[in-house]
Amino acid sequence: MRLINNGFCKQLPRPEYSSFDKYKSSTNWFEVFEVEKNIWAIYEAFQWSEVISYLIVGTQTALLFDTGNGIDNINDVVSQLTDKPLQVLNSHSHFDHIGGNYQFKEILSPSSAFSIKNSQGNHSQQVKTEASS
Repeated sequence: MRLINNGFCKQLPRPEYSSFDKYKSSTNWFEVFEVEKNIWAIYEAFQWSEVISYLIVGTQTALLFDTGNGIDNINDVVSQLTDKPLQVLNSHSHFDHIGGNYQFKEILSPSSAFSIKNSQGNHSQQVKTEASS
């Protein structure tokens, strides 16, 4: 995978993230930070929308809050962080929050007209351009 690093992306990742330790599950696409005990920020640092998904691991189950752009395999990253049963919750249905939904069996999401309309996905030239560059 070729990462785009021009224009806006030259400023990424944000300097604020230097206060967190980058976790060993980081990849060429995702940077993973443990921001609190059992709470990880899974950050898509090298693209224009700076998507952050959160993994919260409880005593019996785990919750993935948003699945990002879907450009790389967030499920692989999550599997490295926990083996607990996982639920996925989308905050809303913009493409940069639901892109990785296809990697999971069941997705929870707010039921709104916008979410229902976008539940089947949508064409986004920006994501297509980003992924093919």
